[in-house]
Amino acid sequence: MISLKSLRRMLPLLFGFVLAIAAAATTWIALQSETPKRTVLVATKTLPIGHVIAEGDVAVRSLPAEAVPEEALRSPQDALGKAITGGPVLSGDVLRTEHVLPVSGLVSGLATLAPDGWTAVELPAETAKGLKGIRRGDRVAIVTLPLQTKDGQGNVVVHDGGLLAREAVILATPWVGAGGETRNDGGGGEAGQYVVAVPPEDAVRIAQAEVAGQKVALIVLPHEGAEDVIRKIETKTGVVKP
Repeated sequence: MISLKSLRRMLPLLFGFVLAIAAAATTWIALQSETPKRTVLVATKTLPIGHVIAEGDVAVRSLPAEAVPEEALRSPQDALGKAITGGPVLSGDVLRTEHVLPVSGLVSGLATLAPDGWTAVELPAETAKGLKGIRRGDRVAIVTLPLQTKDGQGNVVVHDGGLLAREAVILATPWVGAGGETRNDGGGGEAGQYVVAVPPEDAVRIAQAEVAGQKVALIVLPHEGAEDVIRKIETKTGVVKP
């Protein structure tokens, strides 16, 4: 046990320690109050492409001004009732203007251009650099090449290539958005991604290929004889299993 005499000797040290903590806390609070803040909208859960934002999907947060992008949404009214586009928004991410689109664009395109039950997925802009003539509503097949990677133990993992989706419908391109609006980044580059509608099981295969780092390619299907083209692709490449 600590004697009364020893405790008396320690009191000045303890008192000084408490004062140091209090001073540090006061300084931190002062610095926080002086740091410019901005109100932003963040996702409370991962929001996939095509999801219509409802109450509970987003929340208002206050962040340091220097950490807030200029395109950040500031109020729930900026997002509620709109659909997610331009890539899924992860939980905790700040929502930006390019993340949302009025329902009349992406969601109505999904409803009018694709069969019931299909879902929207995003593909990188480099997926089909040579297909700048492709348009909303066009039908394509989606294929990928085999890829070898290594797991955490250094073992080689082979990711099969082949047909990912027998038939997909183009909803948006890097140059034309899902609402028909022209995308332009002002520098002559590619201003967006491809968004395609596919059956749910094909969406799983596409997501797995993306995680594996496999590059995908689009094959434009003809208006007539599409089934023959798809069968030829299946024969030559096989079908990627989920």
